[in-house]
Amino acid sequence: MSSWAMTRTRRRLLIWLVLLALLCAGGVALHASLPRIVRWGGPRLAARFGVQPLRFDVAELRWGVLAVSDVRIGEADEVKADGVRFLYGAAGLRRGRLNRIAIEGLQVHASLNQAGLSIPPLDPLLRAEPSEGPPSASRILPVRDLRVRGVRVELDSELGAVATVLEGEIALSVEGPGVDIRAPLRVRVESEAMKLLAAGDLLVRGFVDLSAASPTYDVRTDVEDLAFALADLVGEDVDGSVRLAGPPLATPDQQRFEVARLASGAELRDGLVSFSLEPDGVVHLHDARFSVFGGTLRLDGRYVPGADKQRFRVRMQRLGMTSLLEEADVAGLEGDGHVDGSMFVEISDTGIRIEDGKVTSKPGGGSIRYRPPGQGPLDYAAPQGLDLVRTALDNFRYRSLGGTLAGDAGGELLLALRIEGANPDLYDGYPVKLDLNLRGPFLGMMRSSRTITGIPESLERRLSEGATR
Repeated sequence: MSSWAMTRTRRRLLIWLVLLALLCAGGVALHASLPRIVRWGGPRLAARFGVQPLRFDVAELRWGVLAVSDVRIGEADEVKADGVRFLYGAAGLRRGRLNRIAIEGLQVHASLNQAGLSIPPLDPLLRAEPSEGPPSASRILPVRDLRVRGVRVELDSELGAVATVLEGEIALSVEGPGVDIRAPLRVRVESEAMKLLAAGDLLVRGFVDLSAASPTYDVRTDVEDLAFALADLVGEDVDGSVRLAGPPLATPDQQRFEVARLASGAELRDGLVSFSLEPDGVVHLHDARFSVFGGTLRLDGRYVPGADKQRFRVRMQRLGMTSLLEEADVAGLEGDGHVDGSMFVEISDTGIRIEDGKVTSKPGGGSIRYRPPGQGPLDYAAPQGLDLVRTALDNFRYRSLGGTLAGDAGGELLLALRIEGANPDLYDGYPVKLDLNLRGPFLGMMRSSRTITGIPESLERRLSEGATR
């Protein structure tokens, strides 16, 4: 080969090497610029779907993987995430879908009202009109799998609630017209406005149909081992399920919960609660049944949003006088027998009223003994006035006991009793009728001296379990 030919070959080789070097340099430069391109193009792409403003940092970028951190959506950062990881492939990209999105440390600030749940920066996306073509949830959520771990939700509503997922994962699978939901969670809910603190295990399962202009949903939540403190009311070991469908938000049928213990002074056990939510927002309490004082207490009624008054009926069946008088915690007062009763509880802006309260003893009667500490000897021969009442109650066997109950729970409540019977040691058991009027604050008459303070042990245990995992 001539020297001229060799020189030409070298020149060609050199040109190819230079071109290759330029291509490599361009590739390196392009790769180095990709994070900036993603940071620039991502918010603009999201804005096309009404999601704005969007801000984030690129943590990892290679074929099949895009990881971003410090994600913020909305003018007031209504949606935030510590990190989001996108997994994709060539086949999915051709169909405009991702394989998986994994979100860590999600924080959402939303509002809840009768119209439903609203997350302002995401509402345009979630409520967008469906495009032409066959129904498909992937048009709204273009991903096959969505996983979320570490969730905190703040709700702007009358309840002012904050929900935190202590443990668990939210999994969404997108296929066809909707989204399958499965989320085993340990949650904590707080509301300063309601003085509420609750914790327990939830299993959320359901389907959301996103193919129509307005999404529809049918979701069931199983509740296990829930404990809560609501003002002075404490509940423990609450189990059951609630199924919600809509819109409008409603329960397709009656929902049932079991409550092992409910206490606010008096202690209710072995509760069974049946209720339903109607499309107009009315909560129908079909029956709430508890064991108390050796008998049964039942509650039913309707809660109507926006109504001036809420009215509930309370029925008491075969309550034990022994337990009732022990709960009254009056030194020297004891008795036996059983009573039935009923009353209406009316709740309004002005307070709580007790109306049409009635109490009657069961057939067979019982006994009442009042022997206060330090009481001197009684005059059984010829007692007069108040001494006659005291002497009669020293060992009173009643045939019947009846009374009425009415008043303002925030003020005074009047309990008027008529007791008919005899003291066998007084006037040879001559029949006596006693009319007793007890007047005092409702809470003082109905609550035990054992006040409820602090957080119940079961609730404190659930919260600490979640915090240490």
